[in-house]
Amino acid sequence: NTRVKFDITINPLVPLPGFLIKRTIKGVVDTSTEGLRKRVLSVKKGR
Repeated sequence: NTRVKFDITINPLVPLPGFLIKRTIKGVVDTSTEGLRKRVLSVKKGR
């Protein structure tokens, strides 16, 4: 069983609406977890 924890810190240079920050975080998390998933599956297969 594997656990992964992501800590994301956003320091925008200009004030941004909350929905833009949430959308950005969702994109980063989706991209990160997909890359991690591919890596874990490739290691599991012995590549």
